[in-house]
Amino acid sequence: MAKRMKSRPKRWLDACERASAALEELEELRQEYEEWRGNLPENLEASAIAEKLDEVVDLDIESARGLVDEAEGVELPRGFGND
Repeated sequence: MAKRMKSRPKRWLDACERASAALEELEELRQEYEEWRGNLPENLEASAIAEKLDEVVDLDIESARGLVDEAEGVELPRGFGND
């Protein structure tokens, strides 16, 4: 017997939940990199590692969270005359 596929709305919400969890983890990691950057010795302040850390620290993860929040709140069509 074939396995029944989840509905589009259920898959949409599941994807939003996974994206939200992934962004939460990214933000936690970004904060760890920020702490690392803040604790760099003075002689590494202008180094390649400092530049890479700055790149990670400057990521705007909150904007991505806003998009996921927007996706979670969208009213999805139910279809076939049910809307």
